[in-house]
Amino acid sequence: MKVLAADSDTLDGWLGTLALVDELGRWPSAENYGLLRAGVVPRDGQIVAISTASDDEANPLGQLRAKAMALPTFRRDPGNPKHKIATSPSFALHEWSLDPGDVERRPLGWLPATVAITLLVVGATVWVQNR
Repeated sequence: MKVLAADSDTLDGWLGTLALVDELGRWPSAENYGLLRAGVVPRDGQIVAISTASDDEANPLGQLRAKAMALPTFRRDPGNPKHKIATSPSFALHEWSLDPGDVERRPLGWLPATVAITLLVVGATVWVQNR
């Protein structure tokens, strides 16, 4: 295992079978994501990213979320409607988030919700547990 900085100079030319990405929602551009994808695809590898919410839907996470939610497989978990799921043969998105307009109980009272956790898996073959 090797830890790499999230900059294009470090990631350019990297090859691997697994890329673990922290806070994709904070990345300023999709360039690093593209470099990681180029590094795992030749080896049938995967990218696994986990991220909290971002206020910028134009960042890499926002772009991937928009594409995922447009997939015909997009659905909500019947047992937990805050769990949003989108899959394809080489892609899986699991997001636990409140919807716009929802509020959640916090120690200071009722506040607008901005909480979201997203798990993204990209690779040649993605295993998804179906309920």
